[in-house]
Amino acid sequence: MAIPQTAPNIEAAYSWINFLLEPASLAKTVERLKFATANQAAIDLLPTSLKTDPNLYPSKSVLDNCERIAPVCKTTDLFDRYWTQLTSL
Repeated sequence: MAIPQTAPNIEAAYSWINFLLEPASLAKTVERLKFATANQAAIDLLPTSLKTDPNLYPSKSVLDNCERIAPVCKTTDLFDRYWTQLTSL
């Protein structure tokens, strides 16, 4: 989540984000929108069908076959420039 610099009520935006990140609120949002969360307190409140959904929470064997984003360290500026060019097409 992000709050635009031009948001008319920054305090309300932070309150909204804090509300959404409360485990009970987040669990209801996950149930409604079917996305994964890393918040274990919210995961604990989910129904078993969602906690065990491999589309939301893949098994370790599936994750072991995935590629991860490697740190770009000294080339961050170059990476950012190319990423911006790629996503601006």
